[in-house]
Amino acid sequence: MNRIFKKNQLIITSLAIMIAVAGYLNFSGKEISMLTDHQETMVQSVNDELDIPEGEIGEAVLTSASIESYVANARLNREQTHAKAKENLESIINNTSIDQSQKQDAIDTLANLSDRMAKQTAAEELLSSKGFLHSVVTISDETVDVVVANQDLSAVSRAQIEDAVSRTCSCDLDQIVITKMKTED
Repeated sequence: MNRIFKKNQLIITSLAIMIAVAGYLNFSGKEISMLTDHQETMVQSVNDELDIPEGEIGEAVLTSASIESYVANARLNREQTHAKAKENLESIINNTSIDQSQKQDAIDTLANLSDRMAKQTAAEELLSSKGFLHSVVTISDETVDVVVANQDLSAVSRAQIEDAVSRTCSCDLDQIVITKMKTED
């Protein structure tokens, strides 16, 4: 119990720091924006329909410090979401008024969540070892989203990412969605 309290205290402190950093960035006028490939395509099609030339719409550019902050914040948010889900599932499992089939569903969901968390961490560590230091991997039911901080992704880099993620996350290549953060040169 004491260990959980300390972990929650650390998470809350980290979150408070992240909120302070986000507030500072917001106050200083810097904007952090990430679009998935699908969203970028949609924005481009809207720009084409409105006859807005490319480059007329501003893009957010992340600096090295804001990349680290973004990645830390994304991982923190993901971990907090997982912790809340685990807490909810454990309360269902420990509830004596819930029937056994619902408890078994909660146990299965908790096992799946734990498996996803382990795969996400393993994929991020493997990507870091391959030179993709600031990456965030999120596994959903249909896709595995990978956010990397490399401005230019060559075919070789994409293949390395896809190979690492498909092996650690046990997914097909067509399920992997790679999103690049806009970074400063």
